[in-house]
Amino acid sequence: MISAHAAERIALGGAGRPPTSLGMVDDILSSGTRVVYDRTRNTIRVIAEKMPASPYVVVSASNPNHVVTVMAPYG
Repeated sequence: MISAHAAERIALGGAGRPPTSLGMVDDILSSGTRVVYDRTRNTIRVIAEKMPASPYVVVSASNPNHVVTVMAPYG
């Protein structure tokens, strides 16, 4: 499940960032090398440090199948 915000980031990109793809989201989740838990937001950030610009995907800690947002700095 992808949040509206994550879908927007994937389809349109963000400020100064190009759009990305669902394949890139899968790659980030598959090759993530660091995981950070945010207790305040109850989210988990999966960071792919070995990929260019260290993109990350944030998922809900209570439902890891729910993608909250995506940050792929340079596509």
